[in-house]
Amino acid sequence: MREFDLDQMETCHDYIQWMFPIDEDSMYNLDAPLLTADVQAVFQEDPELRRELRLNLEKFCVFMGLEVSGEGNETSVVIGNNFASQASDCWSGTQNHNWNRMSRVLTCLGLCSLPNEQRALFECLKHDICGKKMAECGSSLPYWEAASRRVPAK
Repeated sequence: MREFDLDQMETCHDYIQWMFPIDEDSMYNLDAPLLTADVQAVFQEDPELRRELRLNLEKFCVFMGLEVSGEGNETSVVIGNNFASQASDCWSGTQNHNWNRMSRVLTCLGLCSLPNEQRALFECLKHDICGKKMAECGSSLPYWEAASRRVPAK
């Protein structure tokens, strides 16, 4: 799925559940994997799994017109060079299905022990996208904030 081009990422609606599983059943994809507490624990222990998920995040951010850089506490997500070209698909209107995808991504990052990436993505959404009014997505901010607080099951 990381080989998808940006058009495929917009038109294929079930890849997001595979690339970013969460601990709730998907309403849109009954075959989607479920991120159980046991799987969350495996992510906590396995740096290779976290690296693969980070690569998924990097691909998704390109689709959204964002860019991930840095490692650990230095991780950041910023507006990418392709933001303008992705704005009509990813950021237009007052409701956009990609904003639901963003909630899923934030949740997955937290549950899979990528707190730096989760924090960086939320900060970009809050301060850059919403704060600078680059999109009319303020109604999604409370959902994104809640998703950015998700952590692995104990």
